[in-house]
Amino acid sequence: MYRMEEIEVKSISAGLEKVRENIGKWAEVNLTKDNRVQLSATHKKNIMGMKFSKKDIVGYLPDGTSETVLAGIKSGKKIKARIFDFVPKFEEALPTYNVSIWMN
Repeated sequence: MYRMEEIEVKSISAGLEKVRENIGKWAEVNLTKDNRVQLSATHKKNIMGMKFSKKDIVGYLPDGTSETVLAGIKSGKKIKARIFDFVPKFEEALPTYNVSIWMN
């Protein structure tokens, strides 16, 4: 895998806690029905033999980057995203964070 791009993404409705929990973790890259690229983080737990998983939608990629990622997904390439930096914006309500896109 090689790093394709680094972008700044605005969170949608997830608060500061959701973004801070996922820093340094891999995020899933999914397509929505309206051809937007969605970033989501999955939390897996195992409690007394019962497996639980929770999926949090962290944000959406900007339009310019989502076109290249969308073309890569449609051509069958493996694409991952990693949340690596948190950028607090005090004048805005929603946090901003940096994501690196990895392609194989």
